[in-house]
Amino acid sequence: MAIIDCFDKRTGITYVYESHSYREKGTGKVKARRKLLGKRDPQTGALLPTRPKKNTKTTSEESSDINGTTSETDPSQLVSILVEKTGEITALKKKIASLEKKLSSIENILEKASAIVKQGK
Repeated sequence: MAIIDCFDKRTGITYVYESHSYREKGTGKVKARRKLLGKRDPQTGALLPTRPKKNTKTTSEESSDINGTTSETDPSQLVSILVEKTGEITALKKKIASLEKKLSSIENILEKASAIVKQGK
């Protein structure tokens, strides 16, 4: 394992990578796998991570659902969210049915055009 600094001339930013060397099985060539660690601060030389580290969830966050509501949410709010999502699903199903009809008509047109082209040859 090695730490590699790569300077990008276009942006002037130095990126820091962790590099692992290995041999390729078939050819025996030496290759490297790199993992981006972050950027190098030009003034201090410190490593600045490019992405924030993932935090583990606390117990209150674990009870959150996809809408960000917690278990303490009023049941009437949950019902209204459920009704809203059900309406969205129904609208999407109608849109899918409409698109399937259009696709079917396009397929019919292509079949007719294919038959015409075959007759012309």
